[in-house]
Amino acid sequence: MTKRKENANSGRILEYLASHPFKSRKDISTDTGIPLDTVHRQVRSLEESGHVREGIVVTDPFHNGFERFHIFIETQHGELDGFPSDTSKPNSLISQIRAELARRNHESKDIVLENIDILMGGDWDVALIVRAQGIYPVGEFVTEFLRAKKNIRRTKTATVWRPRDTNAPSE
Repeated sequence: MTKRKENANSGRILEYLASHPFKSRKDISTDTGIPLDTVHRQVRSLEESGHVREGIVVTDPFHNGFERFHIFIETQHGELDGFPSDTSKPNSLISQIRAELARRNHESKDIVLENIDILMGGDWDVALIVRAQGIYPVGEFVTEFLRAKKNIRRTKTATVWRPRDTNAPSE
């Protein structure tokens, strides 16, 4: 079976399970027309990848291998285009960040905004938390979008790396 066909079958199975989470593999095969052995193999693969867990279809990127990155932003003179009065204005920095991350997520699905925090005091004015498939989408967002903004003085990006316990028994 070609990779394209496998991906198409996985997509059909995920769509089916999203609305019928407790159906058996035989029911999935019967209702979708996908051969039973293919359903077994695809569901096992979806379970191993974390897309399906005990009757739950996980399509949220927060659970599908996206790493968490923190982006700290210092603005010119601590100004946030209207903050604290209204950060929902279309031209505010916060609104522009939300719109740009939504656009990037829509186009490539490799970076998504988790949260924006306005920081009071300290060196940084804004803290973004994004989820991304690796550092490259984050780097592109920072260099192509954030650093092009005249009212942003500097940025800093951090992520959490959790070391593996080398003494833990292997699975």
